Amino acid sequence: MIRREAFEQIGMRDRGFGWTVEMQARAVELGLRIAEIPVGYRDRQGGKSKISGTLKGSVQAGSIILTTLGKLYWQKVIGHR
Repeated sequence: MIRREAFEQIGMRDRGFGWTVEMQARAVELGLRIAEIPVGYRDRQGGKSKISGTLKGSVQAGSIILTTLGKLYWQKVIGHR
C-alpha cells in the first residue's frame, strides 16, 4: 500500500520484476516512511510458479533485481557529480 502523493514523488520507471526494489530504494532516498505489514497467504491452488518454482526462474528474477539495484546506484553516483 502506498499513498498516491508518495507514489508520484517516487517516479517509478521499472515495469518488470525490479519495480519493488526500485520503489523501496527510492522511498528510502526520499525519506518516506516504510512499514512491513505481515499478510496471511494460502498455498497455491494450482500450477507451479514460473519464478520461485524453478531454479532458472529464481536466477532470472534475482538477476533482474540486482540489475535494478545497480542502475539505481549508478544513477545516484552520476547525479551527485
